[in-house]
Amino acid sequence: MYRFTLLCLLTLLIIPIAHAKIYKCEKNGNVYYTSKASAECHEKKIKTKQPAGASEQLDAIRAKNKAFEERRHQRLEKQKKQAQEAASNKQKQQNCERAKRNLAGFQDLSNRYVTDDQGNRQAITDEQRQEKIKKNQKAIKEFCK
Repeated sequence: MYRFTLLCLLTLLIIPIAHAKIYKCEKNGNVYYTSKASAECHEKKIKTKQPAGASEQLDAIRAKNKAFEERRHQRLEKQKKQAQEAASNKQKQQNCERAKRNLAGFQDLSNRYVTDDQGNRQAITDEQRQEKIKKNQKAIKEFCK
């Protein structure tokens, strides 16, 4: 058990070194290796090889990440579309209710006045009232489906 634990620890220590940049330095006739370049010696970068099968594993991981991002993008687009549809339906419902209230008000024969944009009451003729009734009936057909 002790040997297995020691082997695992050594493996964990070696893995970062295997992927680090390694330099061969010569100083005073002695050769040593380091991961940091220094001004005291002439460095020679040593290229390390990738472990066998690493590129296939990286390609598989990239493909999975790409598929994940596509699914995430599709889900976000679907949520955005649903939110827009909900807002549109809410607006249509409000327009429908407003058109029904307006129609009821214009069909009431005692209501012969309308309020303009400045808040002033103005009398309307029967022809204008009939136009308003037709306009609100059309709006009801459009918004109250």
